[in-house]
Amino acid sequence: MKKKFVLTLALVLMVAVTLTAARPLEVSGSFESGYDVVFDGNGVAGSIKNDHKTTISADFTGDFWKVSLTADPAAIYGKDKAVNANAELYLDKALKEEGVDLGDFALTLHVGSGVGKGVYTVLADKAGFRNVKLAAYGNTKKVEGVFANNFGVTLGYAKLVKVYASLDPTSAGAPMVVAAQSDPVDGVTVALGFTNAWSGVKALTVSGKADVKKLADLDFDLAVTAEYIRDIDNGLNLITADVAGAWEGIEGYVAYQMTMAKAHQVAARAGYSTEIDKATVGGGVKFVSTDLENKDWNVVVDASAEYAFGGATYSLGAEYDVQAKAFTLSPRVAIKF
Repeated sequence: MKKKFVLTLALVLMVAVTLTAARPLEVSGSFESGYDVVFDGNGVAGSIKNDHKTTISADFTGDFWKVSLTADPAAIYGKDKAVNANAELYLDKALKEEGVDLGDFALTLHVGSGVGKGVYTVLADKAGFRNVKLAAYGNTKKVEGVFANNFGVTLGYAKLVKVYASLDPTSAGAPMVVAAQSDPVDGVTVALGFTNAWSGVKALTVSGKADVKKLADLDFDLAVTAEYIRDIDNGLNLITADVAGAWEGIEGYVAYQMTMAKAHQVAARAGYSTEIDKATVGGGVKFVSTDLENKDWNVVVDASAEYAFGGATYSLGAEYDVQAKAFTLSPRVAIKF
């Protein structure tokens, strides 16, 4: 009886291994938990906010497709109970199997929930000024900034050019996104995009990136990015640009934006980080003006330390907001798998 049980167990394990080899499964995710403790001008803790974030994703990969499941456990056990599922079908590979070789062209079909992407952009947005995402919003439930019931197609050529189009046929007006990105020369990237349903209007975007390190063969990081967004229906413009660099632990950036209300925003930051006994410590100073003409400005001083131990990363952040006269401590623990 024992021998029969062992043989049965061995057979089950062989079948499981065979299935796994035929349909590779990759599970990844992250868990982060911590607190933000804010002290007011009198040194008293005015507020304490807990912050817990968890993401889980599973990818099933075949020869001609990949099915991805993504979920936020908080949503699963909450009101929405939503799990996004989408598939990528590699039509170029499937056609080649049938005797039709597309050569350097790659053709992928995207279907499922939360398929749609925003328009391509190469703006680094170091200051976080770009608080918009040019994706089409249909009448269906929004999932991660994109419409929920849709399909899309990506066409690429020799890793030099890629074109993406997505459509939600279930919503009024058939919201859509069309985008293209190209690397004409090594170190230069340009992107174009259009949507007919960005917050109820048509919008066009153009962005570019110049990797000065590659172009000038520098021994330190330096890049310039910019983006122009046009609200076609209302005749409004949003212009954002930044310059960022780094060298041996020293990093910094300067960013600018002209909002659609024609306000001028500027931000600049300089910081330094290094490793001391397997711990990463750093700090910096940031200047921000959300309206130069009205002299609306602020200075934020920050410092941080993190240490990886036992498969988890423990960190402590500190920040002082000059205008608010508030000091914030942020202990965190994070696990990635």
